[in-house]
Amino acid sequence: MQQDSPDAVLPPGGQPEPRRSPAPEQRYLSIDILRALAILLMIEVHAVDHLSRRIPYPDYLNNITQIFGHLAAPLFTLVAGLSYALWLRAQQRAGRSTDEIVKYSLRRGLFVFGLGFVVNVFIWLPDSTFDWDILQSIGGCAIILIAVRNWRPGTLIAIAVVILLVTPPLRQLVDYDSYWNVTGEFTYRTKLGPVLLGFFLTGYFPLLPWLLYPLIGFALGQLYYRDEKATPLPPLIPALGAVMLVLALLGGLLKPEVPAWIARYYATGWPDGFYPATTVFILASLGGTLIGLWILNRTIDLNESVTGRGPVLTFFRRYSYFALSAYVLHLAIQIWPLRLLALWEGQMRIDYYQGRSLEIPGALVSALLLIVALYLLFIFLDRHKKYSLEYFMRWVSS
Repeated sequence: MQQDSPDAVLPPGGQPEPRRSPAPEQRYLSIDILRALAILLMIEVHAVDHLSRRIPYPDYLNNITQIFGHLAAPLFTLVAGLSYALWLRAQQRAGRSTDEIVKYSLRRGLFVFGLGFVVNVFIWLPDSTFDWDILQSIGGCAIILIAVRNWRPGTLIAIAVVILLVTPPLRQLVDYDSYWNVTGEFTYRTKLGPVLLGFFLTGYFPLLPWLLYPLIGFALGQLYYRDEKATPLPPLIPALGAVMLVLALLGGLLKPEVPAWIARYYATGWPDGFYPATTVFILASLGGTLIGLWILNRTIDLNESVTGRGPVLTFFRRYSYFALSAYVLHLAIQIWPLRLLALWEGQMRIDYYQGRSLEIPGALVSALLLIVALYLLFIFLDRHKKYSLEYFMRWVSS
C-alpha cells in the first residue's frame, strides 16, 4: 500500500540536495481518494459559481451542486491534518531531528500561506489580497499544528469542540455581517485590526472555525495511524460520524422550537453559501467525512487485492498528488478567460461575464472537460515532477 514518496525527486540540475529530504510517509489510498474528491468537487462548484451564479436555474439543481461543492473545503482541511500526522510519524521513525522537522514543516506552511496571497492578487486581483481564502487558512492551520504536534489527541479534540461552541457567539460579538456585502462577498477594511479579524473570524475561511478540521484530522492520525502498515479504523469512527449527522439534522429541524439564542448560534439549518461555516454545516460535513473515511479504510486500505495501480485509483492518486497545482490552475483557467473577454469588449467591470456565461448544465460540462484536461497535464507532470507546484514547495521547504 506504500506509494512512491513525493519527496524522492531530485532538485533542478538532477543532483541530490546536500540537505536530507524528508522521509516518505505511509500512504493510504483512502486519504488520497478524499483529497482527490475535494479538488474535484471544488472544480465542480467553482464552475457553477463562476459561470452560472447569476443565471436562473431550478433550485434542485443549484442545491445539488452546492451541497456537494460545500464538502470540498472540509475534506481538504481535515485531510491536511491527517496527512501531517502521518508525515510527522514517518520523520520520527526515520530519525529526523526536531529542528529538521520543525524547519521543514514551518517552511511548507509558510509556502502555502504565501501562495494564498499570490492567488488572491493575481487571480482574484489586488483588492482581494486579504480575503483569507482556503490556502491562507490551510497554511495558517499548518503552522499552528507545528506548535501543538506533541499535544494529546484528547486535548486537540477538546479544543475543536470549544472552537465549535465559541465561534458563533464570537461572530455576533464582532458584527460578522457588517464585513459582508449584500451580494454575499467579504469586504475587508484596510486597517490592521479588521484585516487580522478577517484572518481569525470574519473572512472566507477564518481560523475560527476552520482550524477544528485539521485539529481533528491530526488527532485521528495520532490515534489510529500508528503502524507502518494499513491500520483498521474502529467502529467508533462511523458511530461518531452518525451522531454528528443526527445532531446536524436535529439542529435544522428544531430551529423553530428552541430558544432564540440556540437557533441563532447552533440550530441554523444548512447554509446556502456556507459563509459562515455554521454549526450544523460543520457537524454534517465532519460526520459525513468520518463515515466516508471509515468505509474507504475498510474497503480500500485493508483490501490486499487493491494495489492502487488500476485506472480509477491511479486517477485519484494523481489528483491527490497534484491537488495544489489543480487548485491554482482550475481557478486561473475558469476566471481569467472571462476577465480577458470583458477587457477585450471594453466592459465597465472586469468581472462582467462571471456568473453569467453558461447555464448550470453547460458549467458542469465545462468542469468535466477541465478535469480531463488537467488530468492529461498531470500525466505529463507525473513524469516531470519538477514543473509542479508540489515539487517547488518541497524544494523550497527542504
